[in-house]
Amino acid sequence: LSAKPEVRSTDAGVKFTDSNVTIVTARFVEKGRGVTGITDTFTFEGKIFVHITFKWDVEKEGGKHNIQAKWYSGEKLVSVRDHAATFNRSPHYVWFESAGTSLGVGKAKVEIYADGVLVGTKHFAVVSQ
Repeated sequence: LSAKPEVRSTDAGVKFTDSNVTIVTARFVEKGRGVTGITDTFTFEGKIFVHITFKWDVEKEGGKHNIQAKWYSGEKLVSVRDHAATFNRSPHYVWFESAGTSLGVGKAKVEIYADGVLVGTKHFAVVSQ
């Protein structure tokens, strides 16, 4: 994994923390329809989605942000995904996808970063069946 330069928010007015970010793991996410199959247990053969809701003062535009998901198998970092977005109106939704085959059977987690700052961690399990 190559190190990426740290990206900071271009809009100093909106900062994200664990108090205005909600994270769920689910079996499926579809644009315009949202999340289905919210769970913290996934099969080795299945897909794993993390869905993040960002909220802020509705009077402000959200600005540009770099959102990052770090997927772990146990404590071992397996993959890093980045998403740069302009947040217009609150709330703004971002999701990332992984697979049980990538993470392996056992305990796993995904860490979510907004502009280089950890805003939440979601623990889950991958089972063989």
